[in-house]
Amino acid sequence: MDQRWGQDTSPVTRVGGQPARTSIVMRGTRDWKTSGCSGIGGSLAMDTQILSPYASDNYYAMTACLDGPHLAANEQAVRTMLASVRFHRSS
Repeated sequence: MDQRWGQDTSPVTRVGGQPARTSIVMRGTRDWKTSGCSGIGGSLAMDTQILSPYASDNYYAMTACLDGPHLAANEQAVRTMLASVRFHRSS
């Protein structure tokens, strides 16, 4: 399993039926510089890791860098997008 997944203490949820973790990092916290959003701005980073259904030692990662007056709505839009994820086996 990947080091990042093993070191993450976020609660495990499911995305596309797979175990997943979403971490929220706010600008100004000690984890902001490594969030992937520090170089492009924003005030909140949502980092999601989804274990791959195809390889047990791999995962998918998605980082959303959010900002603006509608931060809560933007965060909900990302959560809605994650809820729409599906994995399909090719035949």
